[in-house]
Amino acid sequence: MIRLLTLLLLTLSLSAANPKIYSSIGDPVYAAIVPTKTLSTFKTFREDRELFSSFVAEADAAKKEGLWIDKYRLLPKAKARSQQYLKTLRRLQRIHAQISKIVKDATMTAIRKHHAKTYAAIKKTRHPVFRTDAELRRNAQRFEKQLKRERAAAKRKKERRYAAYLRSAKNLNGTWKGKSRNSKVVFRFKGNTVSIVKTSPKLQQTLRGKWRIKGDNMTIDLHSITNTRSDGIPHTRKSDVTLPMQIRKIGKRTLTLYDTRRKEEIALLR
Repeated sequence: MIRLLTLLLLTLSLSAANPKIYSSIGDPVYAAIVPTKTLSTFKTFREDRELFSSFVAEADAAKKEGLWIDKYRLLPKAKARSQQYLKTLRRLQRIHAQISKIVKDATMTAIRKHHAKTYAAIKKTRHPVFRTDAELRRNAQRFEKQLKRERAAAKRKKERRYAAYLRSAKNLNGTWKGKSRNSKVVFRFKGNTVSIVKTSPKLQQTLRGKWRIKGDNMTIDLHSITNTRSDGIPHTRKSDVTLPMQIRKIGKRTLTLYDTRRKEEIALLR
């Protein structure tokens, strides 16, 4: 609603600056001056540059003439000049229609060939043809919806790839330190192997094994457990225990796991 009001106010302010005489013909012509001037710089319209530039120059001159007639309409010579002004406007009206068709055709080609950048650049000029031509408007709306879906799909794909990267050895490799409920914890990832060192006042426990991830579930298959008590003598035994972990948070420097067996959260930092 606010956007519509803004566009309406902008349209009214622009038309207020236009000549009042023959405004039904003049306003559409003058509304095309700035967009046509911008389009004349595009490579897409290099073959039409002369036509676009001459239209802009003639329309600018006609606008000044129309404003003069508005101001001095009571002067005898204003009547004669107004007739010539009308002829000029009608000629500019035809040229404007010609340019509008060129702009429409170029835009439809961009849509057909899926040239999103070309389409966006032309649309950004706000040439009146986007508002007045129903066929172009329908095609533009469909194309923009298609682009929106494609951008959303590309974003989802990028997010999935990044999520997969975070869960890969490329990101996890290295040392992560943190705390669990009753001990300090150090995870060391290397390739598909991991060692977990848990240190409490009375015991240091080292768990070694291999890890795998599916979605937000990390499974660690242990092959050995080493317990070192206060006497400093390590005791190692083989293990076939599986540690199921839930990934609650993962990034390049943060990793939060939830040990579903012990019902405890492990917050780690690289």
